[in-house]
Amino acid sequence: MQNRKSDTVDFGLCDDPALCSLDAAVHEAGMTTVFDRYESQQPQCKQGLTGTCCTLCANGPCRITAKSPAGVCGSSPDLIVSRNLLQKAAIGTAGNTYHAENAARALLAAGSGGAFNVRDASRLAALAATLGISAGRSTAGLAQEVASLIIHEINKPDNEEMVLVEALAPARRVAAWRQLGVMPGGVNAEIRTALVKCMTNVNNDPVDLLLTAMKLSIANAYAGLHAINRLQDILMGGAGIGGNSTNLGMLDPATVNISLTAISRCWRRW
Repeated sequence: MQNRKSDTVDFGLCDDPALCSLDAAVHEAGMTTVFDRYESQQPQCKQGLTGTCCTLCANGPCRITAKSPAGVCGSSPDLIVSRNLLQKAAIGTAGNTYHAENAARALLAAGSGGAFNVRDASRLAALAATLGISAGRSTAGLAQEVASLIIHEINKPDNEEMVLVEALAPARRVAAWRQLGVMPGGVNAEIRTALVKCMTNVNNDPVDLLLTAMKLSIANAYAGLHAINRLQDILMGGAGIGGNSTNLGMLDPATVNISLTAISRCWRRW
């Protein structure tokens, strides 16, 4: 089988014998892969690639061209692009902070004798100290206080600055964000405000929409991704460096095969 190429990507599947073998098996079974589906989408939509397509209201979809320099509602290309970006930022922030809130609820359960356990008490104590929670409590007590604080931070109003950001971010960045007016409040409220701004003719200022996207990115970084990593290390134990077999070639039909995707792409046999 030869490597597949598109106008922009050389997938190089056969550089890896395991992937090459799997690719052949997929096609023999009459299925398709992400590479096939990517190729079948070529050439991709020009307006979609530039972000100048709007499907926000029933008067659309609108696309910006030389013939049509504005949407039906009067939206400029800059407005459409910034509004589309803000909607994607809201979706991503919602997904990561949803994950973080559920991890915090698992830690809350661990502190009250639920189904979860604190496997790294030292990391819990370190996070508690960073968040200004005084020492001298039991592990269960710290777990409940840390979890409750994070859940509150995610759900509080958007006019109350996030303690998580001030505690976890570099002080110089916090000062710069305050000067720009992008220090986030409660994440769920910030997401709601951002989506309201995306409604037709509610906010027609691309700069404000981009600053709102920046505010969501800060909230996502500290109440989402940072919180997820810290909470899961507390609950599951900190990661360590070690050796193991990886890649698709180690799949065994007689065992349970767990795939770790997104940030960590590997296979592990259990």
